[in-house]
This record gives sequence, C-alpha cells and structure tokens, in this order.
Amino acid sequence: MFENGRGEQHTARSSGRGCSNESGIFSVLLIVLLLTVLVVAISVGFGIAMMETPRTEPKKMTNFGVQQSMKSRFCGKPTFKDCKDALSQGYNITGLLTIKPNDYTSEFQVYCDMSSGGGGWTLVASVHEDAITGSCDSQDKWSKDSTGSDYDNWFNLKSFGNLEDATGEDYKSKALYALNASDMMIWHVPNDLGLPAISSGAFFKYHTTNGFLQKYGSNLQTLFTQYFPMTRYSPQGMAEKAIGCVQKTDWSDIWRWPSQQTERVVPVQITDSDNMTIKFNTQRAISINRTGNFSVPGQKPIQVAMSKTPRVATTLVWIPIPYTIGDAIVKVNWGTFGKNPSFRRSSTSYDDYNIKFGAQCGDSYCKVLFIVTNYNNWGERVSSFSQQESFHRVNNQTHVEVRIKDLHRATLVGYTVFQRKYTSTPGGYDWGQVLNNFPSCFDDFQTTEYQNLPSLSVPASFIKGNMEFYESDVTPGFIEFRKYGSSGHPYPICPGIRLNGDADPSLHCIGGLTTGTLFSSRRRCGDFAAWDQLAAHKEKRANSTTGGDVTDLTSTLLLFYR
Repeated sequence: MFENGRGEQHTARSSGRGCSNESGIFSVLLIVLLLTVLVVAISVGFGIAMMETPRTEPKKMTNFGVQQSMKSRFCGKPTFKDCKDALSQGYNITGLLTIKPNDYTSEFQVYCDMSSGGGGWTLVASVHEDAITGSCDSQDKWSKDSTGSDYDNWFNLKSFGNLEDATGEDYKSKALYALNASDMMIWHVPNDLGLPAISSGAFFKYHTTNGFLQKYGSNLQTLFTQYFPMTRYSPQGMAEKAIGCVQKTDWSDIWRWPSQQTERVVPVQITDSDNMTIKFNTQRAISINRTGNFSVPGQKPIQVAMSKTPRVATTLVWIPIPYTIGDAIVKVNWGTFGKNPSFRRSSTSYDDYNIKFGAQCGDSYCKVLFIVTNYNNWGERVSSFSQQESFHRVNNQTHVEVRIKDLHRATLVGYTVFQRKYTSTPGGYDWGQVLNNFPSCFDDFQTTEYQNLPSLSVPASFIKGNMEFYESDVTPGFIEFRKYGSSGHPYPICPGIRLNGDADPSLHCIGGLTTGTLFSSRRRCGDFAAWDQLAAHKEKRANSTTGGDVTDLTSTLLLFYR
C-alpha cells in the first residue's frame, strides 16, 4: 500500500507477481508482435483524433497508473529484505510492502516510511497503553508484574497484534526479530490514528544514527538476549550488605517505655554468638558458624554474614529463590535467661517487606530470631503458594526455631544478641519499631546497586518535536535500553531520554512495575508503568492531524528499524 499526494492508498508488492513467466523465442516474438500492433493502433487513432477533435491537455497519470508503473518497474525482481533494501533499489513509496528478510522467514507485510530521516524505515512494533491506572492484563503485552509472563515478548520469536491497528493495540511484527538492522527510530503518535495519518500526526520523531544495533546482534531480540538480558536482578551478597543495617540499628533502648518507670541495668559484654543450624527438607542440618557460602544439595548456595561487637552479635543468612519448593527449619540454641524472661512472637510489615520474629529478654540482654521476605524486590519461585513461617521455643525453652513451610521466596534469616539499658514491661510495639528500620536501609543499598547495573544509552537525533523535562535527572536526546528500577525489574526502553542519578525508570520508561517511594503502597504494572505520576506526561500537545490535544498518556510509541 502506498500514499500519493491526496493520501489515497494502494497495495504494492515488490515480488512482481502477476508478471508473465513465459520465456524463450515464442515470448520474444509475441512481445514484438504486440508492440507492433500497439504502435500502429496508436498512430491511426492519433491521426483520427487530430482530424475530429480539438487539441486538449494530456491527462495526468491516475493512482492506478502509478501503481502499475511501480509494479512494472520491479517486475520479476525478488522480494525486498526490508524497507531499506527497497529504497536502495528505487522503491520509495511510503505504505504497506511485502518483504522477505531471509531464506528461512516467509513473506509478510510491513509498513515502510520512505521519507523521515532519509527513509528506509520498517515498522517493527507498537507500544500502546489503554488503561494507565490499571494493572497488567492481556492487553499489556510488553510488561510484567509479579504474577505475569515475564518480559518474553521483547525477545521471543512470536508476533501479535494487527498492523492496520498498530495505534490501537500492542503490535509486534516478525520484523522485530528477523531483520538485520543498524539503527532505530521512535514515533509518538495519538492513539487510534490510521496508518495514512501516522507520519503527519506524530508529535515526536527521533532516531539513532551510529548503527549501534550492528554491535548487538542487529535487532532488539539479540540485544535483549545476548547483550543486555531482560532478566530480573536478584540482590547479590545480600547477607553481607544487610549486616550493616543491623549494626546501625540502636537495639539498646528496646522495650523501654518513656511513660514508665524504668530500671537501668549493667550491660553484659557479648562474648559470642549462639549456635545456629538450618535444615532443608530431610537433609542433614547445616551448622552456621562462619561468614561465607554454604552448599545446599539441590539448591542454590546460602550466603552467611556474621558480625560481633561488645554490644551486638549478629548472624544473617541469605536464602536465594530455591530451585524447588520445600520446607526449612532454622534453629538457634540461645541458652537460658535471667529472672522473669518473657518470650514474644509477632510480625510487622513495611512497604512490601514482611518481618516475623521471636524474641526473649533476660536481665541485661535480649535475643531475637527474625525472618524477612519481599516478593516484589527479592522475588519468588511461584505466586500461587503462601510461604508460612512460625516461631517456637523447644528443648525446655533453651532453643528457639522458625519453621518455614513451602519455602519459595528469597528469604533473609537473622539472629541478634544485644545489650539493653533498661528493663520494663515488654511491649511488642517497640520490637516492631526497631525491626521496621531494616527495610529502608535495605532499599538504600539495593537502589544504589541497581543504579550501577549497566544499561545502553544511544544518542538520538530529533527530526520532529522537542522533548522538555523539568527534572535534572533526565537528559533528552537519547534512547536508553534495559534500565533497572529499584525493585530489580528491568525497563526495556526509555524513549527519547537517558536517566541520570536516582531517576525512577517507572516515570519515564516503558514496560515494567511502578517503583519508588511515591508508589510503594500501590505498585502496579503497565506498558507505560507510572507515567501518569509525572506532570510532563500530562501536558497537552496541539495536533493538527487529530484536530485536538493529545498527551503522552493517550499516545502510542511506534518502533522502526533501518
């Protein structure tokens, strides 16, 4: 299909079907004979017309005539590999074209832009958001939430959607993974705009010029599988990093109520930490007695960090997402306590963190065994299970243990012995208050870690429109690929910009979860993530093609290769 000056469209094929396949002497003689008859007929007709009718201006070639002329020009030639190949051979009509990228891919139809930035651009995908305030559903094919289907559509060998409705739904052409491309172009166009009007209706057009795709396998499919994999990042060395959060916590005032009479006690120096063991399913118990990694048959190694000061001794165990769902028992021999020991077990939560604990205090010190999970930030094997943790005192109350049933989440287990300054009536609120200091500390070092993960930023030249952001952490004039957010989820593309510092990818990039403190209480998933939380995406842009205003939230991103 192509567009002429009046916006009318016709279908054109580059393969030249409909042309005769006759060959040999007979074909040549037949063509010569037909041409001879045609010349004679035209000559006779022209002479008669000159005698009978007055001279008139010649008629302009009709659309059909242009179509036939273009088909005749490429009659008998092989199908083009892509729009760039067609343009290099003189085919310069913007519209639909049938291509065959290689020998192992069948023919299919694409949309070609033959004018923007030198032309030769093949439309490979569209990203469309029709429910910005909702969560991922079957229409959000480029995104993922915690129960979704991962980011497979960015790198699998599947196509979906309808080319003719690319601005009304998510669309993926076989060209996204089949073409051998060098550069990429992105258009921002109003939703539900027909193909004849997308070029004039686009309010942003920009493209790369350095041929970067040739360095990364020639298309997004290889970029996101071989060079910048679209995989969720799991925290590394979590036990060693989290130990700092425990050390920074002021444990000494726990159980002290400001409104109560309290008794100052003489602190007892912490000389050693108590023995901890972990048993997975029916395997032998593992004695946790040093910092380092411990092998677990059939599972990923667990990571241990231990720290001891005169006032606090701590052991942390990081259990990564297990290969299979099972059970575990963590047991600590915490010995006997002084007079009037009181055991308390409870739970607390902060953001997406769940914390459960069992604690007991004696005369001058307390001991607490706790467990922390975060399915959103740390991940889980499946979402249909409910991991359960329960705390118990055993062996005449000299041991405390936590039993984990259906272990399928990345889990942090901690045990701390610490001095206290006062004795008073136990209050669970204070335990929760202290333990709730951990999550913000965890988030801080995880965010720094995610920000330091490599992304790919490619300079882009604007040929239509000019992006403006008031935030200093955003630089227009780039396309950034695989930018990680604070929850460890990657965002495939940040269109038209590069993020700096602690910029939140969910505000600017496509495909992923909302992240950051503004949205922690209502995380959601979507192709445009949390774009509705940024004022710049709500600004109206006058559009002469649609006859009204359009915003980023009511637009579609069209992705092209060349």
